[in-house]
Amino acid sequence: MRVLWLCNVVLPEFCDAFQIRRTVFGGWMEGLLAKLRERDVCEIAMAFPIRDAARRHDGVHDGIRYYAFDASRDDMLQDDASCGQMVADFLRILADFQPDVVHIWGTEYPHAWAMLQACRKLGMEQRIVCHLQGILSFCQQHYALGLPASVVHEVDAHGNSIARDIAAFQRQAVREQDVVRGAGVVLGRTFWDESCARVLCPEVRYRFCEEILRPEFYEAGHRWDIRACTRHTIFLSQAGYPVKGFHFVLPALQILKAWYPDLRVFVGGTNPMQPDAEGHRSTYGAYLSDLAESLGVSDCITFLGRLSAEEMRREYLRAHVFVSASTIENSPNSVAEAMMLGVPVVASLVGGLATLIEHGRSGLLYQADAPYMLAAYVRKVFEDDALATAMSSRAQKTMHDRHDPDAIVRQVLSIYEETSREGSR
Repeated sequence: MRVLWLCNVVLPEFCDAFQIRRTVFGGWMEGLLAKLRERDVCEIAMAFPIRDAARRHDGVHDGIRYYAFDASRDDMLQDDASCGQMVADFLRILADFQPDVVHIWGTEYPHAWAMLQACRKLGMEQRIVCHLQGILSFCQQHYALGLPASVVHEVDAHGNSIARDIAAFQRQAVREQDVVRGAGVVLGRTFWDESCARVLCPEVRYRFCEEILRPEFYEAGHRWDIRACTRHTIFLSQAGYPVKGFHFVLPALQILKAWYPDLRVFVGGTNPMQPDAEGHRSTYGAYLSDLAESLGVSDCITFLGRLSAEEMRREYLRAHVFVSASTIENSPNSVAEAMMLGVPVVASLVGGLATLIEHGRSGLLYQADAPYMLAAYVRKVFEDDALATAMSSRAQKTMHDRHDPDAIVRQVLSIYEETSREGSR
């Protein structure tokens, strides 16, 4: 069986082929690819987004064929000519590889819709497996939760604004709905994404299928221990844009800092509050900076930059608690990774989090726009070692069951076979 993956990012092992910096995203794809290669039961080819024309080429890496498409066209697909060119690119790729199944990873980007159009031209849209990640049709509704209207509409030095981002998401949501309705099979992992898919298409062929985490989080000997963590430390995986809810974290930190003067907060990814080389910040970054300063919490926050899987694991294990404060999420892998390691998790009750976490047993859930409850639950972890340890054990068992690689590979192969068979009728 031949399966073409349409990816949103270049997987780490292919980055050298394009002479680009290795990404830290897409670990769920990386994990599944490794396991499928071990089985050697299907031939996988990859289609990657590349913006730089000079780096854009097709090739073979370690026995896997890869193709490059013009990712810059994702920014211009309101233009018919750009859309037509991307469809033509995908028709070329489909003709060359001749897949039995096309696996589209995510509905968020216009290239997913362009691939659907290419498949329709060939009469093979029923051989599409569409993997739900974030779902713009619904995520955009919660994107600016808790932000003042003045911040949402303010235009930064580069001409960007949160309001314009939301408007772009709303435009893409129309095409996203077509992808969900047009695909042969839609894959999801939570009650939230299943509900969203059925709102968009009541007749959707929805299949449950978990994701494989990065291999570093399955390795024996790496488990959170209350005796080895750094007390009164919080770790967050990122805070770079509004949906991650850092504007709700800052008021919680003000409360916590009054209780714990030694409080430390470590955040993965780039610091949105830090000006760029030209001295500019996004509207959101400027808002966070002003808010942190006014609340007196700037000095307890450290941004760690882009982290590898090993570095992420180190930060999880040294933290007293992991916090996910998003305004909306489906099944965030950062939460799954933390739970796999046994790190106590406090998370906003949004999207698919209720599927991942059993409140009070494998983690703690709070109302997303209630930072005082975030502070209260973090304090509960800080003060109750027995609770933290019990949640740690239950979380780890839950994630080992949910993210069992062999079971997931069997699911995926079964879905590929079903889709190929049904799509060929």
